[in-house]
This record gives sequence, C-alpha cells and structure tokens, in this order.
Amino acid sequence: MENHDYIAKAKSHLAGTVARNQTPPLPEDFPRVRLRETVLVDFETEDRSRQVFVLLDRASGDFVAGGSNARKQG
Repeated sequence: MENHDYIAKAKSHLAGTVARNQTPPLPEDFPRVRLRETVLVDFETEDRSRQVFVLLDRASGDFVAGGSNARKQG
C-alpha cells in the first residue's frame, strides 16, 4: 500500500475511535496528517479475556498510543 492508501483506510476507521453513542470525527476537521511506522506490542491474559496493546514508534521507541479490550466470556 502507498501512503495515500493508508490515510484513506485510516479515515474510514475514524468512527471506531469514539464510543458508540458519540458522533465520530470528520476527516476534514483534521487536515494535518502524518504517517509513522509503529510496532504493536500486544499483551493478553492466559484465558484471553483481557487484552492490552501499546503502539511504539519503530525508530525511537516513543509511545504513540495504547488501549485495552475485555472480551465477553462464553
């Protein structure tokens, strides 16, 4: 993929950046865009019920973003 392909794909996922009851941001509201190469470090509990992830800048190791998910069991 080319950079413009990544940007278009990311814009299509902006709705997933807010809670379901919130209005998603519009890509036009964020004209400054940059691409960063990152490393995703993914942690899970043994039973896979909880996941935590951290994105680090590939070159510097600086923190970019992180989050967590809890999966419903059964």
